[in-house]
Amino acid sequence: MSKIVVCTVTYNSSKLLEKTIQAVLSQSEPVDHIVIADNNSAKEHRDRLREYEKLSKKITILYLEKNTGGAGGFSAAMKYARDIYDPDWYWLMDDDAYPEEACLEKLLVKSRELDQIGFLAPVIYGIDNEKYQLYHARVRRGFIYKFNSISDSFDSLKEVENIDVDAFVGPLIPREAVKECGLPRAEYFIEGDDTDYCFRLSQKYKGYLIKTAIMYHKDLAEVNGINPGGWWKQYYWFRNSILFAHY
Repeated sequence: MSKIVVCTVTYNSSKLLEKTIQAVLSQSEPVDHIVIADNNSAKEHRDRLREYEKLSKKITILYLEKNTGGAGGFSAAMKYARDIYDPDWYWLMDDDAYPEEACLEKLLVKSRELDQIGFLAPVIYGIDNEKYQLYHARVRRGFIYKFNSISDSFDSLKEVENIDVDAFVGPLIPREAVKECGLPRAEYFIEGDDTDYCFRLSQKYKGYLIKTAIMYHKDLAEVNGINPGGWWKQYYWFRNSILFAHY
């Protein structure tokens, strides 16, 4: 039996996280542990997180002393999972992502049919706009930092697609790939850390999108294509794009 450790990150969003925890604990293929990196959330959220720890002995919460962003949080959670549990698989997901009941099982079934796995990604379905978020699953086109969506239609997807990058919304990553490629780069803080990490994995191994495995995910609130509350992330997007090109 494979040892599966879920790694996620939260910051002042403990109410969303509860649904993620319940979805993970309800998987048809059980997970072994859940490691949650809390980016120094406010007291009310940390109090709620301590209640979540009582839900299952599988749950471990890392209470970080400062906000390290999604990149730092995923790096910390994966490092803890590696050092304490040495899992066969790391399953990464945001705290607003909810795997369909058989999501993990379907990913693992496909893992037995594929070779040189760097990561296995589920298809992401946006629960607010009720559309598939296919823009996350991308392939490189030309320049090293130019990526295009694998498809604009769920129906046109093959059962398994080769991809180069994906979001941290459900990729399942094997021990060997983590050992070879290391952890996500904490210095990215936020934006592009998932692109960078998945690309590093897919350069030494292969990235696969699995059509039958579904991950539900909240959509960003947007006005005319812009997220009003996320304007500050643009700095990190441009900065990290430069870092990515440099690496």
